[in-house]
Amino acid sequence: NPTLRGRPLDEMERATHAASKYEMAYPLDMLCDELKFAAKKASFEVWAIACRCGLEAVATHAAREMLATFYLGEESISHMAGVNAGDLYRLLEFHRLKGSVGVDFRLLRPMTPQTPQKQPGISSIPRLNIPLLPYLPVPDLVIQSSDNVEFRVHQSIVAVATTSILEIPNGLPETPAGAIMTISDPDPPPAARVIQLDVPARMLAPLLQQCYTGIMEFPSDPVEFAHIIHIAQKYNMSTVIRAGRSHWTSICRSCPLAAYFVAVMVGPTLEGCAQEAAKMVLDGTLYGVYLPIMEHGPAVAYRDILQFYLSCTTLTIEALQDLPATLAENL
Repeated sequence: NPTLRGRPLDEMERATHAASKYEMAYPLDMLCDELKFAAKKASFEVWAIACRCGLEAVATHAAREMLATFYLGEESISHMAGVNAGDLYRLLEFHRLKGSVGVDFRLLRPMTPQTPQKQPGISSIPRLNIPLLPYLPVPDLVIQSSDNVEFRVHQSIVAVATTSILEIPNGLPETPAGAIMTISDPDPPPAARVIQLDVPARMLAPLLQQCYTGIMEFPSDPVEFAHIIHIAQKYNMSTVIRAGRSHWTSICRSCPLAAYFVAVMVGPTLEGCAQEAAKMVLDGTLYGVYLPIMEHGPAVAYRDILQFYLSCTTLTIEALQDLPATLAENL
């Protein structure tokens, strides 16, 4: 690793994380100065550290240091761990503009503001529409979401969709203070089992609803969709995963780049889908295109699709340049 006064960059990164966590202003200022000095010889590495540590001034300094020598070669891949595609997109825009950016330009935050997730209010509580069938017993299972919303369901029906959830040890034996019930019946049966999942209610509700209807309603947001598929993978919900493949195809038709990042984020469940989406990206332009999902996708994946797009574009241009000679030979 490049060093400064005998201190490796990875050690400086660990120290910077610690100084930020414990709000140690003076040590953090000193570390930022050291990182800026190190950027003279290791600008890309320092930029990546700044991305991971959230240091806007250090990232900007490193980006200016690499203006004359920037190249996304194979050696850059090892430094991109923990950096998202949105960060890399903004770095490329910074270089496309040769550093002549406005005062509002930021390397380490989205160019469009993101609305923070809020605790669900009474009017926005996800609810289950359990069919009223005469043979359906009283719900005997309470599944509590990570944001403290409770869903009363039937163990036997949930078991058809996934046995993994039922294998989770019982949570709290009674309703905690502030919990919100989602079924109109005010009193759960005394023997109702309680399971707590690290899943927000807005994602848990459609997954549980699917257990009753067999129909999965996916969110329109690609990021939310990717998270739901992750949850379905975790709890072995095969029906949801199969439906997810079809929904991914519809995303790919409307926005191949978003579908590409979804496939990368989800992994094995959508095996081969990233390559399929990358081919469809060739039908449009990639340069200057920004999507919010890039704040969640890895920078390495963005570099890969840029390299693929550039290679295909170069081959196409070469083929077109050779076309007159080829036609003349065949006449």
